[in-house]
Amino acid sequence: MRAMTRHLCEGEIASLSGNVSGGFNSPEWTTSGDGIFQNPTSPNTDYTPGVNDLLNGSATIYFTAQTNGVGACSETSDSLVLTFVVSPTANAWAAPTILPANFPW
Repeated sequence: MRAMTRHLCEGEIASLSGNVSGGFNSPEWTTSGDGIFQNPTSPNTDYTPGVNDLLNGSATIYFTAQTNGVGACSETSDSLVLTFVVSPTANAWAAPTILPANFPW
């Protein structure tokens, strides 16, 4: 298993694509976070980050496939770390002018 990293801006949805071959079937997506998969048993799905994912700054996504057999090769998985980047904010305003009470008009 090798973990890759992908960066998402705040508000983005992760489109995920997995590949199952070599007699493996029953794909399943799981997460260390609290986000939601559009279809967790499809090789291709979308992941919407949850509130805690964004607060923590990341979530690990796991893609697992199983065979109908048993033994050491009955399951395989891979993972992806999603890192969430908070969108920058910009504020523009005029600073208030404070004049002394005895300012001559």
